[in-house]
Amino acid sequence: MKSNKNSSQYLQKLLSSIAKKQKNALQQLFDSEAESMMTLARQSLVNEQSAKKVLLKTFVIIWENADSYSAEMGSARGWLYSVLRHQIREYYTENYQTLALTLAKEAAFKPLGMREVQEELNPEINAEETFHYYFEQLTQEQQSSLLTVYLSPDVQAVSATRMGIPLARLSEDISIGLHHLARSLPHLPRHEEGLILGEFVLGGMSDSALRQAYEIIDRLEDSTRIILLWEELFTEFIAQLQPCSLEPSTWKSLNDKLKELHHQQKELERKKYDSAYEDGSSEKNIELQEKAAALAKDGKKMPISLRLHFLWHSVKFWQGLGITCLLFALVILFRPSSSNTLRWVAVLSDRSANPTAGWTMKIKDNGQALITPSYQQIGQSNVDLKLWSSKDKGQTMHAITTLDTTTSNIIDLSALGDIQPQQIFYISLEPKGGSSANRPSGSILYQGPVVNLNEE
Repeated sequence: MKSNKNSSQYLQKLLSSIAKKQKNALQQLFDSEAESMMTLARQSLVNEQSAKKVLLKTFVIIWENADSYSAEMGSARGWLYSVLRHQIREYYTENYQTLALTLAKEAAFKPLGMREVQEELNPEINAEETFHYYFEQLTQEQQSSLLTVYLSPDVQAVSATRMGIPLARLSEDISIGLHHLARSLPHLPRHEEGLILGEFVLGGMSDSALRQAYEIIDRLEDSTRIILLWEELFTEFIAQLQPCSLEPSTWKSLNDKLKELHHQQKELERKKYDSAYEDGSSEKNIELQEKAAALAKDGKKMPISLRLHFLWHSVKFWQGLGITCLLFALVILFRPSSSNTLRWVAVLSDRSANPTAGWTMKIKDNGQALITPSYQQIGQSNVDLKLWSSKDKGQTMHAITTLDTTTSNIIDLSALGDIQPQQIFYISLEPKGGSSANRPSGSILYQGPVVNLNEE
C-alpha cells in the first residue's frame, strides 16, 4: 500500500486535484509524504523547528503552484522534492549566521547497509532492480560523499571539510558515483550533460559549475525531465535517515496558514478591483464631465442618464443618504406607543467630508427636551459649546443654551420656542461666557434638521 501511495501516477493524480484547489487531495499528499519530507529537512537543517517551518512553507507552495506541474515535465515525486530542497536551501541562506556553524560541526554522513534491509522487507522485488543494490557497489567514501552532499544545504567545499578530504577528491567521488549509477540504471541519462545535471540536483556546486549547468538547462530540451529523474532517484537516500513522526497539530498549522493566505489573497483581489474600478471611473468621469460642460456651454440641459451618473458618483449624495437612513432608524427606534410620545428628533453631524453624528436631540410632547453627545467629547477650559436654532436656514440665529460635553443636557421648551419642520439646530464653539452677538462668533461644529415623528 505504501508503495502504491508513492507511485508516480498516484502523486500525479494528487497534484492534478490540488491544482483544482481540492483540500482533501492536499491532505492525502501530506499524509503520504510529510514525514519523509520532514525527515530530510531535519537532517539538512539540524533543527526540528527550522525543519517544520520549511515543511509548512513547502506545502503552501505546492498548494499555490500545483497547476505549474504537468505529467509531461517528468517525475511528480521529483517535482515535490525539488520544491522541498529549494526551500531548505533558501531557509539555510536566510539563516546562514545561525545554521552554518552548527552544520559545519556535523560529522559526514556514514552510509547504512540498506540493500539487505530492503530485500527482507520486499523479498518479491529483484535486488538488481533496486537503487541500493548498485549504490552499495561504490566504496564507503564514495557513498558517504554522495550522501553528505545531497543532505547538505551548503556548498561542496563545506561537505569536503566535514568529511576530512580535499575538495578535488570529493568531486572525483561524485563523478565516479554518478557515472556508476547512470551505467547501472537504464532509465538514467548517460551523456555528459545528463551527468552534470545529476550533480546539479545533488547540490553544492561552485559558481562556475552552476553557470555551466544553467547553460545546459537552457539548451537541452528535456532538461526538466532529467532533473526530476535525478531528484526522484536521490529520494532513495532518505531511507538512510532516522525517520521522524509528525505531531497531529502539524496539519492544523498548515490548514491555518492556508486560511490566512486565502484571506490575504481575497483582500488583495478586492484592493486590485477597487483600484481598477477607480481608475476606470476616473477616466469615464472626465469624459462625461467634458460632455456636461459642452452641453452647458451650448445652453442645453443634461440628459437624465447623465444626471443620474453624477448623482450615483456623488460623495455628498451618499453621505446625505446615510444621514437620512440614520434619521429614519432613529424614528423607528424612538417612536413609542405611550401617551408620552417622542415628537421631534434631530441628529447633529459634523461638517467634515465624511460626516459623523455628534449629538442627538429628542423632544417629547410632554415638554421634555434632551440633547446627548453621541460619543465621549473632551471639553476645554477656555471655550464652550453653544446650541443655536434657525428657522430660515441660518439667516437668523437664536441662542438656546450652553452644553455640557460630558453628559445629556435637559433643555427647557421655552428656550426652544415653537418647533417647525426642517428647523435647523447648530452647535458652535464659543469663547467662555458665550457670544455677545445674536449669532455664533466661533466655528459651527455640528448641525442638523429636526424631523417631526408624528407627521404621516
